[in-house]
Amino acid sequence: MLVRLLPDQVASNWDVIKHAVAESLPPTIIESPDKLNNLFESLLIGRMVCWASMTGEANDEMEGLLITTVQEDKVSGTRSLLIFSLYSFTNASKELTWQEGLAKLMRFAITQRCDQIIAYTTNENVIRFVERAGGDVSQRFITIPLYQNGT
Repeated sequence: MLVRLLPDQVASNWDVIKHAVAESLPPTIIESPDKLNNLFESLLIGRMVCWASMTGEANDEMEGLLITTVQEDKVSGTRSLLIFSLYSFTNASKELTWQEGLAKLMRFAITQRCDQIIAYTTNENVIRFVERAGGDVSQRFITIPLYQNGT
């Protein structure tokens, strides 16, 4: 079950969230305390949303975390729900869990007037799931670093 964390839950689980983000993003995105503080503030004020994938008999075991934010292309007016970070603490390969989570994110994206959900990944399991769910995985996110090791 995918659950939206409230600001007080974000604050009380910050160490776990910070670990999940550090494990799921390139180091340059969160390499400084300022960037982590910006992420924390964004989660607390609702600019970004943290979701927990819960499992277990009473839905009391966290198996994964994802962070989303709405982005708007000012030229085209396209609004997208960006999956900023996705991390699994376990081998969360249950298709039904993924389908339920995606359905919840789709409903949330619609309430935010988004046209699509977007994400960046190199994980083949995620790519295959998105293909089975009818998503387009033909586009690639490319990066060209301008600085090496902070220089």
